[in-house]
Amino acid sequence: MLRELDGSHSRAVMNAVMAVSCCSGAGCRIGAPRIRWWKGAFGSQLNTILAVAISSLLNGTAFSTSRTSLVPFEQDRRRPQPYVDRKRCRTVPSLAADCLFEPVKQACRHRAAAAGTVEGQVAAAAFLRSAHPYLVASATSRLLFAPNAWLAPRVAILARKLNVSWGEARADRPHASSGREASQGTAFALQPEGAGYRVQPEGAGYRVQPESSWAPHIAVHIRRGDKLTAQGKEAISMPPTSAIAQRIRALADMHRLSTSPLRTVLVMSDDADVPRDLAAELPANMQVVGLEIPRMENATFGSGRHVAVTVRPGTSTSVVAHQAGQPCGLPSYAGRPALPRCVTGASGEPRATIIDLPFTFATEGAPTSSDDLGAMLHAALWVMASAHVVMASSASNMGALLFTLAGSVSRSSWGTTPILVDNEEKAKLRLQMSDLAAGRYYCRQDWGTRRYGLCTAGQQGRPAKVW
Repeated sequence: MLRELDGSHSRAVMNAVMAVSCCSGAGCRIGAPRIRWWKGAFGSQLNTILAVAISSLLNGTAFSTSRTSLVPFEQDRRRPQPYVDRKRCRTVPSLAADCLFEPVKQACRHRAAAAGTVEGQVAAAAFLRSAHPYLVASATSRLLFAPNAWLAPRVAILARKLNVSWGEARADRPHASSGREASQGTAFALQPEGAGYRVQPEGAGYRVQPESSWAPHIAVHIRRGDKLTAQGKEAISMPPTSAIAQRIRALADMHRLSTSPLRTVLVMSDDADVPRDLAAELPANMQVVGLEIPRMENATFGSGRHVAVTVRPGTSTSVVAHQAGQPCGLPSYAGRPALPRCVTGASGEPRATIIDLPFTFATEGAPTSSDDLGAMLHAALWVMASAHVVMASSASNMGALLFTLAGSVSRSSWGTTPILVDNEEKAKLRLQMSDLAAGRYYCRQDWGTRRYGLCTAGQQGRPAKVW
């Protein structure tokens, strides 16, 4: 099964996904399910869309996003949390996924052989049912969630900012095959060209092009926030920051990620203390860059899925001095006392670079409303998915989505399958590289490993929900 994760199979799967999606002749099967998942946050909504799309493609039906919306998150909220600014995007239907992502039909127009036949659609679907489920999920996510012409420049701004943070572009990373593999089937091809990202018009769309040397070695998504109070199936593992740092050090050495004296670790978390605590626990040749995004507020805890607590940045962890070699960097959760911060004095604070996304976009001439929280989240996800090693929790929707996107985006930067590291401590919930090697990946994207576990080729199931 390892050979089925190589570049040639990845391209073949992307071509098959496009063949099913772009069929436009007489008799082609096309579905346009209405999806408005108001109980789900951003990651949950995207994974739900992805799960339905994968099921459609495996059944030989093109998936249209014309009735797919990114709606405000209402569950346990005093006020709904919007992900798309209604004033900016006045599409019909309102809040359509097209407000952030390139429409599938537009991606098909950019493809040389967009007009497929019924026979080709049927043959492509049969191929997908026998293909590695990770490649199918990654290719489908690349098609569905490629940034549109409004969001792509913001991804470019973030990548340029990261390149500035890390100094001169370095040539210590392998390039993808001249970008050809990455450009298959989408107008938002990640191709090595010049230093940093730039946005290049391509037909009616855009391409976001990075210099492959900027891509981070390791991307880490650490979910805390309301998960600190989650119960039952909503709960995820909560390793302290010191344990995460220990894993990062081991991974960097094991995989020999760089011959450069500086290794980059990109961090995204809803705990404001994480980047600086992580930097304090890592050696000086590992540069930590934290992405700061506005967090959701106004929780009511009315559904019973969470227990109400108050956690504020800078005060979430214990004030007890951190002892060297002891666990650190974890707020109180599940009745357990907080651990001390890994950083206990001002001298350690500056080591992490913090990038404030709203401020960065505004100063670069692309102001982004707080109501466009989905844009900021996805720009961060897209950049993080380019890393060689991706660490997250598969029981978190954002973590599971990051793993899936990395299968395509990371390959564009590194020319190989990304190394996925799951922070879940329960063995039955933890995704491992040995699972990918054995041909297994999530049965359903909207649940990750939490309910339906892992499946082999053709077994991915459609969610049993009606939206």
